[in-house]
Amino acid sequence: MVLVLTLDLQQRIRHVSPGFALTSGYRPDALRGLPLEALRHPDMPLQILREVWQSLADGTPCVVPLKLRCAEGGHCWARGAFSQVVDRRGTLSTLVALARMGPLPIRSASALFASMRTRTTAWLEALAAQPAELDQVLRW
Repeated sequence: MVLVLTLDLQQRIRHVSPGFALTSGYRPDALRGLPLEALRHPDMPLQILREVWQSLADGTPCVVPLKLRCAEGGHCWARGAFSQVVDRRGTLSTLVALARMGPLPIRSASALFASMRTRTTAWLEALAAQPAELDQVLRW
């Protein structure tokens, strides 16, 4: 199942694929115009999205783990690939392709998020010092 969002340059949702709507439980029209942050689960550090926007501003696509809120109050984990695209009208926007994550990447992402909440950016240094763990995180 394909899970796709498109965002405008103000990080508001423009389009939601039927697969994303089915997975998250939201109606596509209920999400249109909302900031992507509205889907961010409280366990997910805001720093993740800040780094995404900075990468995109620098012209660099990025892939990050995401913990998203679902309509019924639950959550879903996804690997989000963010890239800037130009649509048919020539409008620059952001494409977010999502893939569901398995149990091992979810455990790694949960630990990463917990570390980020408590140690700010020290998680990057810890990750860099452990190449095997870094390799696992990069497989998201």
